[in-house]
Amino acid sequence: MNLDKKTKIGIVVGVVIVILVLVFNLTKKPAYPPGVTPPSGGGNQPTQSTGPVTREPVPQNVAVPEMNSKNVPANVAKPDVVAPGNPTSNSSYRSFEIKAQDGKFTPDTVIANEEDTISILVTAVDKDYDFTQPDFGFKPIIKKGSTVKIQVTAPVGASGKFIFYCASCGGPSKGPIGYIIVVPKK
Repeated sequence: MNLDKKTKIGIVVGVVIVILVLVFNLTKKPAYPPGVTPPSGGGNQPTQSTGPVTREPVPQNVAVPEMNSKNVPANVAKPDVVAPGNPTSNSSYRSFEIKAQDGKFTPDTVIANEEDTISILVTAVDKDYDFTQPDFGFKPIIKKGSTVKIQVTAPVGASGKFIFYCASCGGPSKGPIGYIIVVPKK
Protein backbone atom coordinates (compact mmCIF):
# COMPACT_ATOMS: atom_id res chain seq x y z
CA MET A 1 0.00 0.00 0.00
CA ASN A 2 1.47 3.27 -1.13
CA LEU A 3 0.26 6.45 0.64
CA ASP A 4 0.61 9.85 -0.93
CA LYS A 5 2.52 12.65 0.80
CA LYS A 6 -0.62 14.49 2.10
CA THR A 7 -1.96 11.32 3.75
CA LYS A 8 1.37 10.64 5.48
CA ILE A 9 1.51 14.23 6.80
CA GLY A 10 -2.12 13.94 8.01
CA ILE A 11 -1.34 10.72 9.91
CA VAL A 12 1.77 12.25 11.54
CA VAL A 13 -0.15 15.39 12.58
CA GLY A 14 -2.97 13.25 14.01
CA VAL A 15 -0.54 11.13 16.03
CA VAL A 16 1.22 14.25 17.38
CA ILE A 17 -2.15 15.74 18.45
CA VAL A 18 -3.14 12.54 20.25
CA ILE A 19 0.22 12.45 22.06
CA LEU A 20 -0.09 16.11 23.10
CA VAL A 21 -3.62 15.54 24.47
CA LEU A 22 -2.44 12.50 26.44
CA VAL A 23 0.57 14.35 27.87
CA PHE A 24 -1.62 17.32 28.85
CA ASN A 25 -4.19 15.11 30.62
CA LEU A 26 -1.57 13.04 32.44
CA THR A 27 0.35 16.07 33.73
CA LYS A 28 -2.68 18.17 34.60
CA LYS A 29 -2.91 19.03 38.30
CA PRO A 30 -6.07 18.11 40.22
CA ALA A 31 -8.86 20.66 40.23
CA TYR A 32 -9.40 22.70 43.39
CA PRO A 33 -12.24 25.07 44.27
CA PRO A 34 -11.86 28.73 43.20
CA GLY A 35 -9.19 30.51 45.25
CA VAL A 36 -7.68 27.22 46.44
CA THR A 37 -4.42 25.86 45.05
CA PRO A 38 -2.28 22.84 45.88
CA PRO A 39 0.44 23.47 48.45
CA SER A 40 4.02 23.96 47.37
CA GLY A 41 6.33 21.02 47.80
CA GLY A 42 3.96 18.40 46.43
CA GLY A 43 1.02 16.75 48.13
CA ASN A 44 -2.57 16.90 47.07
CA GLN A 45 -4.30 18.81 49.82
CA PRO A 46 -5.76 22.22 49.07
CA THR A 47 -4.60 25.36 50.78
CA GLN A 48 -5.95 28.88 50.47
CA SER A 49 -4.02 30.96 47.94
CA THR A 50 -5.84 34.28 48.18
CA GLY A 51 -7.98 35.94 50.80
CA PRO A 52 -8.16 34.72 54.37
CA VAL A 53 -6.40 31.53 55.41
CA THR A 54 -9.20 29.06 56.05
CA ARG A 55 -7.24 25.90 56.81
CA GLU A 56 -4.57 25.20 59.41
CA PRO A 57 -3.02 21.99 60.71
CA VAL A 58 -4.98 19.99 63.27
CA PRO A 59 -4.03 21.12 66.80
CA GLN A 60 -2.24 18.60 69.00
CA ASN A 61 -4.23 16.25 71.27
CA VAL A 62 -7.65 16.97 69.77
CA ALA A 63 -10.26 14.39 70.78
CA VAL A 64 -13.41 13.72 68.76
CA PRO A 65 -16.29 13.98 71.25
CA GLU A 66 -19.02 11.37 71.41
CA MET A 67 -22.61 11.93 72.58
CA ASN A 68 -21.76 10.73 76.09
CA SER A 69 -18.35 12.42 76.33
CA LYS A 70 -17.60 14.15 79.61
CA ASN A 71 -15.39 17.23 80.07
CA VAL A 72 -15.97 18.61 76.57
CA PRO A 73 -14.92 22.29 76.44
CA ALA A 74 -17.88 24.70 76.37
CA ASN A 75 -16.94 26.00 72.90
CA VAL A 76 -16.95 22.47 71.38
CA ALA A 77 -20.22 21.09 70.03
CA LYS A 78 -21.17 17.66 71.38
CA PRO A 79 -22.86 15.62 68.68
CA ASP A 80 -26.62 15.13 69.06
CA VAL A 81 -26.40 11.99 66.93
CA VAL A 82 -23.54 9.61 66.25
CA ALA A 83 -24.43 6.72 63.98
CA PRO A 84 -22.49 4.27 61.82
CA GLY A 85 -21.59 5.76 58.46
CA ASN A 86 -20.38 3.88 55.41
CA PRO A 87 -20.41 0.11 56.10
CA THR A 88 -17.11 -0.33 54.20
CA SER A 89 -15.23 1.95 56.61
CA ASN A 90 -15.38 2.84 60.27
CA SER A 91 -16.80 6.29 59.53
CA SER A 92 -19.68 7.88 61.42
CA TYR A 93 -22.54 10.24 60.81
CA ARG A 94 -22.30 13.11 63.33
CA SER A 95 -24.99 15.72 63.80
CA PHE A 96 -24.37 19.03 65.61
CA GLU A 97 -26.36 22.16 66.46
CA ILE A 98 -24.94 25.69 66.40
CA LYS A 99 -26.66 29.00 67.10
CA ALA A 100 -25.69 32.30 65.47
CA GLN A 101 -26.55 35.04 67.93
CA ASP A 102 -25.12 38.31 69.24
CA GLY A 103 -22.39 38.27 66.59
CA LYS A 104 -21.01 34.80 67.44
CA PHE A 105 -21.48 31.11 66.75
CA THR A 106 -22.22 29.00 69.84
CA PRO A 107 -20.65 26.53 70.24
CA ASP A 108 -17.98 27.59 67.79
CA THR A 109 -16.10 24.33 67.19
CA VAL A 110 -17.13 21.03 65.57
CA ILE A 111 -14.72 18.07 65.69
CA ALA A 112 -15.02 14.92 63.56
CA ASN A 113 -12.84 12.26 61.92
CA GLU A 114 -11.83 11.96 58.28
CA GLU A 115 -14.56 10.11 56.34
CA ASP A 116 -17.24 11.16 58.84
CA THR A 117 -20.38 12.78 57.49
CA ILE A 118 -20.74 16.05 59.36
CA SER A 119 -24.23 17.50 59.63
CA ILE A 120 -24.56 20.94 61.23
CA LEU A 121 -27.89 22.59 61.98
CA VAL A 122 -27.25 26.35 62.16
CA THR A 123 -29.98 28.57 63.63
CA ALA A 124 -29.90 32.35 63.18
CA VAL A 125 -31.48 33.74 66.35
CA ASP A 126 -31.29 37.55 66.22
CA LYS A 127 -30.55 38.50 62.58
CA ASP A 128 -29.55 37.05 59.19
CA TYR A 129 -26.16 35.31 59.04
CA ASP A 130 -24.27 33.32 56.45
CA PHE A 131 -22.09 30.31 57.17
CA THR A 132 -19.07 30.50 54.86
CA GLN A 133 -16.41 27.80 54.55
CA PRO A 134 -14.58 28.05 51.19
CA ASP A 135 -12.63 24.76 51.41
CA PHE A 136 -15.86 22.76 51.66
CA GLY A 137 -17.63 25.11 49.27
CA PHE A 138 -20.59 26.28 51.30
CA LYS A 139 -22.06 29.69 52.02
CA PRO A 140 -25.75 29.36 52.85
CA ILE A 141 -27.68 32.35 54.12
CA ILE A 142 -29.60 31.71 57.32
CA LYS A 143 -32.52 34.08 57.80
CA LYS A 144 -33.38 35.33 61.28
CA GLY A 145 -35.42 32.70 63.12
CA SER A 146 -34.63 29.89 60.67
CA THR A 147 -32.37 26.84 60.68
CA VAL A 148 -30.26 25.57 57.80
CA LYS A 149 -28.71 22.10 57.57
CA ILE A 150 -25.13 22.02 56.29
CA GLN A 151 -23.70 18.61 55.49
CA VAL A 152 -20.30 17.49 54.26
CA THR A 153 -18.35 14.24 54.23
CA ALA A 154 -14.72 14.85 55.16
CA PRO A 155 -12.60 12.91 52.65
CA VAL A 156 -9.50 10.94 53.64
CA GLY A 157 -6.50 13.25 53.54
CA ALA A 158 -8.59 16.34 54.30
CA SER A 159 -7.62 16.74 57.92
CA GLY A 160 -7.20 20.24 59.26
CA LYS A 161 -8.69 23.05 61.27
CA PHE A 162 -11.10 24.82 58.91
CA ILE A 163 -12.42 28.26 59.82
CA PHE A 164 -16.02 29.13 59.10
CA TYR A 165 -17.33 32.66 59.33
CA CYS A 166 -20.11 35.07 58.44
CA ALA A 167 -18.90 36.87 55.31
CA SER A 168 -21.80 39.33 55.32
CA CYS A 169 -20.88 40.30 58.92
CA GLY A 170 -17.38 41.36 57.85
CA GLY A 171 -15.55 38.08 57.30
CA PRO A 172 -13.15 36.19 59.54
CA SER A 173 -11.34 39.31 60.74
CA LYS A 174 -14.55 40.78 62.22
CA GLY A 175 -16.44 37.62 63.18
CA PRO A 176 -18.35 35.68 64.02
CA ILE A 177 -16.03 32.74 63.40
CA GLY A 178 -15.82 29.08 64.30
CA TYR A 179 -13.95 25.93 63.35
CA ILE A 180 -14.54 22.51 61.86
CA ILE A 181 -11.64 20.30 62.94
CA VAL A 182 -11.20 17.14 60.89
CA VAL A 183 -8.94 14.68 62.71
CA PRO A 184 -6.86 12.31 60.54
CA LYS A 185 -7.57 8.58 60.56
CA LYS A 186 -5.17 6.61 62.71
